Amino acid sequence: MLAFGSLVVVVIATALPRHWPPHLGRGDLVLELGRGGLSDWRVLYEDPNSLSAVLLLANVLLYIPLGFFGVVGWPRWTPAIWLGCLAVSLLVELAQRVFLDGVASLDDVLLNIGGATIGVVLGAVLVARARARLRNA
Repeated sequence: MLAFGSLVVVVIATALPRHWPPHLGRGDLVLELGRGGLSDWRVLYEDPNSLSAVLLLANVLLYIPLGFFGVVGWPRWTPAIWLGCLAVSLLVELAQRVFLDGVASLDDVLLNIGGATIGVVLGAVLVARARARLRNA
């Protein structure tokens, strides 16, 4: 249930148009590394309260619970959970490009997958520790 809730939060948070009214299909497709969210990494310490810093962190932080709760809920499906997070990220970027006048960026996908990887690893460690405690008990 928490994994599903995390998925809903990701979809809602990324489905909100930045400009109103949205102009369908007028965004950019940025496939060059460093021209999307990763290009703003300096803003994290130069101006941490800016919208760019929030968006950069959100790209990572929104996917941590998705990966974590997915692995905790379905520990035998860990690689599939990670691939599912990748698929969600790609679909969200495509939706932003086509429907929300947003920018579909390879950098954002990498940031999303970084967050999902952190969540998957944390979830796998938690599951492994829980299994070890059960064996020792």
